[in-house]
Amino acid sequence: MTLFSTLYLPIHGQIVNSDTLKIKENTIVYIAENFTNTGFHFNDGKLHFQGNFINDGKMDSLSLGTTFFDSSTLDIQSISGNTKKVFFNNLRVNLTSPTAEGVLVPDGYVIKVNDSIGLIKGNLRLQGETQLVQSHVGSSKNTGVGNILIDQQGTSDIFNFNYWSSPVNKAGSFAVLDVLFDGTDAAINPFHPQKVALTSALNGSPTSPITLSSYWFFKFNNKAFDDPNGWENVVPTVPQNPAIGVTMKGSGASGGSQNYVFSGTPNDGDFSQPVSPDHFSLIGNPYPSALDANKFIIDNVGVMASGSGLFFWDHFGGGSHETKKYEGGYSVYTLAGGTAALAHPSVSQTIASGSKVPKRFIPVAQGFFVLANASGGNFVFNNAQRAGVTETSGKSIFTRANKNEISVAPKAINNSIQNTTADVLPKIRLGHEGAEGFHRQLLVAFEPTTTAGVDLGYDAEMLDVFSTDLFWYLNNKAFVIQALPFFTEMQIPLGVVSSVDQTHRFMIDALEDFVGDVYLIDFETSLSHRLNDGPVEIQVPQGQYVNRFVLAFTQTTLSTDENAFLSNNLRTFYLKQSGNIVIENNSNLDINKIQIYNLNGQSLVNVQENLGFQSSEINIPFSSYSTGIYLVKIMSEQGTNTFKIVKN
Repeated sequence: MTLFSTLYLPIHGQIVNSDTLKIKENTIVYIAENFTNTGFHFNDGKLHFQGNFINDGKMDSLSLGTTFFDSSTLDIQSISGNTKKVFFNNLRVNLTSPTAEGVLVPDGYVIKVNDSIGLIKGNLRLQGETQLVQSHVGSSKNTGVGNILIDQQGTSDIFNFNYWSSPVNKAGSFAVLDVLFDGTDAAINPFHPQKVALTSALNGSPTSPITLSSYWFFKFNNKAFDDPNGWENVVPTVPQNPAIGVTMKGSGASGGSQNYVFSGTPNDGDFSQPVSPDHFSLIGNPYPSALDANKFIIDNVGVMASGSGLFFWDHFGGGSHETKKYEGGYSVYTLAGGTAALAHPSVSQTIASGSKVPKRFIPVAQGFFVLANASGGNFVFNNAQRAGVTETSGKSIFTRANKNEISVAPKAINNSIQNTTADVLPKIRLGHEGAEGFHRQLLVAFEPTTTAGVDLGYDAEMLDVFSTDLFWYLNNKAFVIQALPFFTEMQIPLGVVSSVDQTHRFMIDALEDFVGDVYLIDFETSLSHRLNDGPVEIQVPQGQYVNRFVLAFTQTTLSTDENAFLSNNLRTFYLKQSGNIVIENNSNLDINKIQIYNLNGQSLVNVQENLGFQSSEINIPFSSYSTGIYLVKIMSEQGTNTFKIVKN
């Protein structure tokens, strides 16, 4: 059905459009009953739905039309159908029934509005993971006294933090107590959630409505990272900027997860948050939709510090309010991709890494840290950064990592930062565990336009280096993510911290769009370990090591014959009759130090004294060690060489 002129057209009864419904400019159409679109729906006029709208087809507009939900008899109108993306140019909600509630959209939908939203009378209820995306430029165009109500889930643990932002506002800002509601019974009472109760005690409680502790409402706004007074208490009734992040702990309700409802005017348009030079801020996604982290980084790369990514707190244990007992860390996202926080060994995970790996799309109400550069400026948000991507899609931040290796050859990469998509970069996820079992994952991505130095937007420092840990050693600092142009002969420096003498396990967590050998090279033992074959265990003494290990892609860097002169003038072997390792030094070379290792890198013998300079033969007792292959590292005035011996 095509309408070509200006007219008032009331249509009564059940209407199904199976072909094309085109409403031209200045045309007014009223549909009094339910309307099902199974074809193509094009509205550049004024379309009034007075029943429910079921969309099983396609929708479009030339940025002219306005769609009204304005029943005078129904308390609730609904949007549903098999097509989960619903498009309006302008949207108005104006139900005039005396007991009207508003428009209900069930779980899993994306409502896209090109221009403005007017909630004149009645609310817009977005259930579950349904999101609202607006795409116009500039400041907000939303009007009306109605609200949107949107769900989001956080931890219910009384000891663990949520880092929130608000997707709604009241008169341009938000106070926690004005916008946050208990969503426990949201499925059965979608339009009337109860306002959360507050207590000044340290612990919340699972009452009805839930009770939250106001003691744990904090913000960290424009402060130095190590500022002891950086955390400021947030008074729940005091308005905050929509881009500000706020911390909160749970009520102690069972199940581990608590549903909350945010209610207010939908945030829309441009927001900015000022930041001073070299300062951190806890900010967050201010929209009732996902936020594209790539677009946010690109828009703010001129303000972000070198080595800053987006840092997300992952609080997974501890059972205490004492900071020193918190079990958690920072997961990180950059244009190179995301890595999970250091993972506690008791946490159940799909792979041995942090429980939450950040993805490109930041969920509704998610807070995160970002660091400003030496000039400072404003962190900016705009509608172009918004996206209709749900958490269950697998593309949002709170999904778990995928351990599956992707055996696809490295592909050509877009060479423009404006078009970078971390999902397509070849990547290696390198894992590490110390004796206590904490799992750290590092990420390296291969992007031809990056450098061997620190690249803005791609490389991220590690904020939380633990007493036993692994990191990329870049620019004399610890990094958790870096991007590099790939070449086969490259070596990527690693740093290792060991709290005590212990076994360290190194492994590949995942290869993504990368095919090839991956080696861990240990300069201390002159061994290269092919990580593709499985985890490698290496003994590392207490201390910090930034020159011992590298990640490499060929074995050519090290061998047991690295010094030809020593190889030709020294002979090393195990003599079973005496139980000694014998070093024949017929050329009477000056030998300064001898170290003997097993193949796990564990140092067994260290001889520095009584070697007898220029001695023609050195005997080292070795009968107490088991049969196997050992490495004998000999340091002399003429250089260093490592010899393999077999004890049988």
